[in-house]
Amino acid sequence: MNIKNIVYGILSVVLVIGLLIGFTFVSSGASDTSAEARCEYLKARTDEYKAIIRDYIKESPYENAGVTVTYVTEGDRARVYSVRLHHRIFESMSNEEKQELSANIAGLSFYDPDCTFEVIFD
Repeated sequence: MNIKNIVYGILSVVLVIGLLIGFTFVSSGASDTSAEARCEYLKARTDEYKAIIRDYIKESPYENAGVTVTYVTEGDRARVYSVRLHHRIFESMSNEEKQELSANIAGLSFYDPDCTFEVIFD
């Protein structure tokens, strides 16, 4: 073997290692970007969801009820949304009426396979 072949071999190994390191940084940056994009997407959907619920409540007999929408993130992607409705009128409602209202509000939610929604009456 001559010196030229040895130098080309070493350069090839260094180039391959450099490409692998570069690819690792690019792919981890892409996952950060996709995580940020998902977070922005869910933030926009959550804001829309809050507005839709508030509009629905305004048009219902419960127009003076307070509405609070919160979520808990479980792991990287899953979110559990809690819609809290605040009003004394809910104390006098039957379970069937609460279930019907809960189902109507749940029907307003957006679809995401990693998100679940619950309605709580306070």
